[in-house]
Amino acid sequence: MDEFGADLEEIARTVERAKVLDIQFELLGESLLIDFRAAGTDRPLAVILPKASSRRERMRSVKALRPGAPVPERIAGFSWPRHVAALRDAGVLQRIVERIRAAGFEPDDVLREPLLELAEHEQALRRDAVRGSEGFQTIWERST
Repeated sequence: MDEFGADLEEIARTVERAKVLDIQFELLGESLLIDFRAAGTDRPLAVILPKASSRRERMRSVKALRPGAPVPERIAGFSWPRHVAALRDAGVLQRIVERIRAAGFEPDDVLREPLLELAEHEQALRRDAVRGSEGFQTIWERST
């Protein structure tokens, strides 16, 4: 473990070997699913999905997203305990970008929307925490 709360060497190996990668964001209860496979007109795919309750459920998600592609033999993944920006700071996002670029695709075309969506979800979570919304309790209450 390091300052990011994860084994970055193991994560790097996982990113390098994965055909389909599932990054579970613990804080959000969501996953960034990246299917690096590209065939014909299909480019690599990156989408935000709710956290899966099982590997079987995640396999069904991939099959639904890519009905023309073979079901992957396995889905590699890891749990990310920090914010999305920390994925960039730790160099993990750069490794993902390099994989997409090496496949001959523009990483921004694949990753831009899902990363923006994750950032929006994090911002909403921060707002809910500050406001003491459901699932949160404020430390200080405004006195009237």
